[in-house]
Amino acid sequence: MLNGKKIAYVAGPMRGVPQLNFPAFDAASAWLAEQGYAVFNPAQMDRERGFDVKDLPEDTDWNCIPENFDLKECISEDLKAVQNCDVLVLLPGYEKSMGCAAELAVARWAGKKIADLVCGRSGPSHLHYHGPLSIGDPEVDEEFGSACLSYLKEELGSMCLDYKGGGMRTEQIFPEDDKQRLEYPIFSGLLDYFPHACAEVARHSKIGNDQHNPGEPMHWAKEKSIGRGDKIVRHLMDGWTTAKQNRRDKTIRHLAAMCWRALELLERYIMNMEPFKDKDLKHYTICTNDPTACGAEIADEEKKEQETHYITLCLCGHVFTTVCPDNMPHPNNVLCPSCGAAHDISV
Repeated sequence: MLNGKKIAYVAGPMRGVPQLNFPAFDAASAWLAEQGYAVFNPAQMDRERGFDVKDLPEDTDWNCIPENFDLKECISEDLKAVQNCDVLVLLPGYEKSMGCAAELAVARWAGKKIADLVCGRSGPSHLHYHGPLSIGDPEVDEEFGSACLSYLKEELGSMCLDYKGGGMRTEQIFPEDDKQRLEYPIFSGLLDYFPHACAEVARHSKIGNDQHNPGEPMHWAKEKSIGRGDKIVRHLMDGWTTAKQNRRDKTIRHLAAMCWRALELLERYIMNMEPFKDKDLKHYTICTNDPTACGAEIADEEKKEQETHYITLCLCGHVFTTVCPDNMPHPNNVLCPSCGAAHDISV
């Protein structure tokens, strides 16, 4: 807290973005200040240390650290600010930033609340808080997460308790029960069965990542290409054709791609992602104008009346909250911070 106000630290990508993304940091900071926060704005902190993008030449390479920029001092001061904030606010694109990864890790380690800044056509609209609790796997803010889950159970009754089971996969992947875990022999039942095939599927992932996400760490860009079964069949037919032509390398490539697409389709079905997403099954959402019901702290009583809090239990088992000012349109595509599934909380 600073002068009775909660402190927000703005985290976002800089390198690789024109003007080092200073305009986005400034816009987010201005909006947060309007919402009653004291703000740590890294762009402004850089200016106060004597560095301003306005002083750089027009041909500046935004992918490089400017010569007159003290990176060591920047890292030290920014991470101190993260430790002193109440909530870490993430700008769009933070996933690709090495600096944001460090700030996010420190914030989680320090038990800070974390929220995405969601922007509409006219600029920032609301904060989407990351849920501190995954069912069966409490994290740092256990009291807040337990309050969210208790509130959901009270509102949903036995439906919520049934929802935890039913064969759904959570972030843990495997069950907690020792006997049930034996039903998933991941090494002896998969890797040991098909070591060469698994190696080729992994190689296919690497080739795809280098092609579609050049220069980025290995990750599944779920939104870039959604398999619906057709690609599995096409790769199977191409692989069969090239096998008859004795084109071994091509055959391996096609069959590895076929396996990759089959695994993708299974993962999407298990996690209720496109193209299987079912609005009736993917989540439960409770809407409340009393955020204290789920453990939230509201310092400004007048502001409390102007916000709606949505508490969502995702299919993956993750509980998270979304805070929407009532004078803004409420979003219809909020992503679960755990599995990435989209939730329409406006209905």
